[in-house]
Amino acid sequence: MSETSERVATSATYGLADTPLPRRNGSRGLLPATWTGRGVRLSYVSADGNGVDVSGKLLDACAFGPVLSVDGARCAIAWEAVRVVELNTD
Repeated sequence: MSETSERVATSATYGLADTPLPRRNGSRGLLPATWTGRGVRLSYVSADGNGVDVSGKLLDACAFGPVLSVDGARCAIAWEAVRVVELNTD
């Protein structure tokens, strides 16, 4: 029984420290909070591989990607597909 408990209790760290990384002060978003509610132009790669340019109002920047209002419809686009986000001059 001691042999089994020793295997379970042993932690393999592979030479890395067990302490977590220090936390950053404050939150860090992917887009500035001041852009929310303003017009943006977004370029992304669609599912078929073509480039798409769309303009709309930025509703939110979620963990999965930006949410835009385009012609009254809400659109969510994955960050992996986004290439350019530009703030429109008002």
